[in-house]
Amino acid sequence: MKYIQRYLNFLLRMSIIKTLIFNFRYFGLRGIVVLPVLVGKEVEFHTLKGEFICEEFKTGIVQIGLNDMGNHPKRTTCASIQNNGTIRCKGKVRLGVGTRISNGGTLVFGNNFSITADSSIICGKSITFEDNVLVSWGCQIMDTDLHKIFNIDTNQIINSPKEIYISEHCWICSGCKILKGVRLASNIIVAADSTITKSILTNNVIVGFNNRILKEKVRWEV
Repeated sequence: MKYIQRYLNFLLRMSIIKTLIFNFRYFGLRGIVVLPVLVGKEVEFHTLKGEFICEEFKTGIVQIGLNDMGNHPKRTTCASIQNNGTIRCKGKVRLGVGTRISNGGTLVFGNNFSITADSSIICGKSITFEDNVLVSWGCQIMDTDLHKIFNIDTNQIINSPKEIYISEHCWICSGCKILKGVRLASNIIVAADSTITKSILTNNVIVGFNNRILKEKVRWEV
C-alpha cells in the first residue's frame, strides 16, 4: 500500500508536458519513446541548448525536480535548468526538488548521483562528480565567480573559472559551499555549513570550515 501511495505521489509531481519537451529537445523521437529524463511540475526551463547526454538510455534514469526527501527546510524556489554547454549523466541521477543547474561548460554526473533538495550548481568551465556522490540541501557548488575581476595595470582577468572535481563516494552535507579549483579525494564527508576553497587530497576524512580535516579514517553509508 505504501509503495502504491509513493508511486501515485510521484506521478502527481511529474509533468508530462515538460518531460516530453525535454526529451524531444535532446533526444528527438527516440527520447519521446523511452523518456530517459523525467521532469517535475515545479521545474523551470531557462535555456535548453547545448547537449544533454545519458550514457544509460532507459526510462527515468535521470529525474529532475521529483525527489523530495521530506526532512529538509521548506523550499522557496522552483528547480531550474539553464544549459548552454554539455551535461553528461553516466547512470542514475536524481536532482531533487528546488535543484538549480546553470551550465555553460561541461557538467558530469556519475552513476548514483543525488541532490536532496534546494541546492545550486553553477558551471562555467568544468564540474565533475564521480559515482555515488550525495549532495544535501542548501549547497552551492560553483567553478566561477560569475563576474570578471581585472588587474588594473595589465587589464588581465585574474579570476578565471577553475575546474571542480569531486571523486567517488563523497557526501556534501547541508549548507556547504564548494568553490572553484577544488578537488576532493574519494570517501570525503564535507561537514555541514562548510566552505571549501582548497583541494582535499586525503581519502576517508571529514573536512570542515576553512578546509580543516576534522577526523580521519572514517567511512559513511546511505
